[in-house]
Amino acid sequence: MNFFTEFFSWNFTRSPEGLFSWQHLLMVSTVFFIAVFMAVRLSRKTAGADRAAKMKVVVIAAIVLDGLELVKLVNYCILTHSLRILLNYLPLFLCSIPLIVLPVAAFARGRIQQAALDFVMMFGLLGAVLGTYLAGNIYSIFPVLHFDPLISLATHMTSGFSALYIGLSGLGTLEKKNRMSGVLILGVFMALAFVVDQIGKVAQFQDNYMFLSRADGTPFAILENLFGSGTALYSISVALTMWAYMGAFFLVAELLSRRRSFGHCTAHHV
Repeated sequence: MNFFTEFFSWNFTRSPEGLFSWQHLLMVSTVFFIAVFMAVRLSRKTAGADRAAKMKVVVIAAIVLDGLELVKLVNYCILTHSLRILLNYLPLFLCSIPLIVLPVAAFARGRIQQAALDFVMMFGLLGAVLGTYLAGNIYSIFPVLHFDPLISLATHMTSGFSALYIGLSGLGTLEKKNRMSGVLILGVFMALAFVVDQIGKVAQFQDNYMFLSRADGTPFAILENLFGSGTALYSISVALTMWAYMGAFFLVAELLSRRRSFGHCTAHHV
């Protein structure tokens, strides 16, 4: 097989360099730098523009993100000669939720759009870091220069770029009136993931969406060691951890808001 054929195939002769190899870290860090650079540059470029102009970047990011994912899924269907493989790649992981929420942020209106923007801002960068630097499974199976890790890197970093851009451009607000919508978005995805996991156990496809059944090498291993995989306490603790992460953002937003209000009041009295 030549390099091009092996690049798309699951039947390859090259050995994986492995997680935290210099090849892995170099590739991920390079793309991470590009994502950060582009987010900073575009946020500055649109700093004086209106909201519609700023949103054009989000629209393009949403199209790129879902376009890359579509290319990946088509390749997987070709490799397996089946559509069943799609059941293993439903957008029900924390890092894949932007596949749905980012287009909602790009094309919806009103509070739904704002809640989606806030959601991507909170979780996009987290997914980008955890899904690339700590992607132990994919980098232990595939070489760094292979379709699977590269397409995964591209989609995760597109989410990371979107999160940074939304935050830096001021599109993310974390306003009180939209916070419950964000909490509900995460809750709905976790509920769907739990139901699909139960079906997956019986039908023998992906049965650990949102890592609600076991840690699979993620930091949730701490909770798995405490409560055991597949237990109710483990699943509940994972869900509460995700909501707590959101809560930390809301707390910081509230503290900053109060600080600004206090500053305005002080300046007025002076």
